[in-house]
Amino acid sequence: MKMLWITVAYSIPVIVGSPFHVHANVLYSETFEDGSADGIVVDYGSLSVGAGLNGSTGAYVPDNRGHHFFTLSGIRSDDVSIQAEFRLDDAGVSDFEVYFAADDPAVSSADWRGLRPNNGYFARVNPLSSDDPLGKITRLDGGNGTNLIVVPNTISAGETHTLRVDRVGARIDVFLDGRPFASAIDGTYTAGEIEFLIFGGGAIDDILVTAIPEPAMMPAVFTLAIVGLMQRHG
Repeated sequence: MKMLWITVAYSIPVIVGSPFHVHANVLYSETFEDGSADGIVVDYGSLSVGAGLNGSTGAYVPDNRGHHFFTLSGIRSDDVSIQAEFRLDDAGVSDFEVYFAADDPAVSSADWRGLRPNNGYFARVNPLSSDDPLGKITRLDGGNGTNLIVVPNTISAGETHTLRVDRVGARIDVFLDGRPFASAIDGTYTAGEIEFLIFGGGAIDDILVTAIPEPAMMPAVFTLAIVGLMQRHG
């Protein structure tokens, strides 16, 4: 029996929006372990570097259990992955929100709601026992929120978790502790600022923002075995 081996090479796309895609370019990184919070503008409230999460030496800690809101200066959120560790302390009212493709209102305000972006999106998580125990991806239009998806929360107060938001084009994927949490498709706003809100006490640590490249073509090689002409030799 003769066997002819044919090698076929082709490319397959790498799909973003999975827990395993590779990030190409770090746009912002802050661990707070040097005692500073570089590239952060506090829009409302007061935060300072304090004890870290999971044994690290630094984290960004609110000075009280009110609303605290800050922006990453000069970092845009088109085609990016935004990740942060967080802990929420108040089981009844705590919230953690990541804003993206956001624009800040050009007004001053004594209330945190007046400093929230007029337009853009945010992903929210809060404890199971809170007064609004739902995870959300929400679009803001002129300050008014429209929920794109609402899902049950699975976290408890006092625990450390990791939230990641991937935004590529119109697709939004949110991961909680490395597992898919919520997804939506909405292309109303495609670029803007990245901002964070924490309420009810807690801490934020290890903020990382990376650019997500366009889906790449990765070569894959498969070999096909084709049975050829069988000849009997006598």
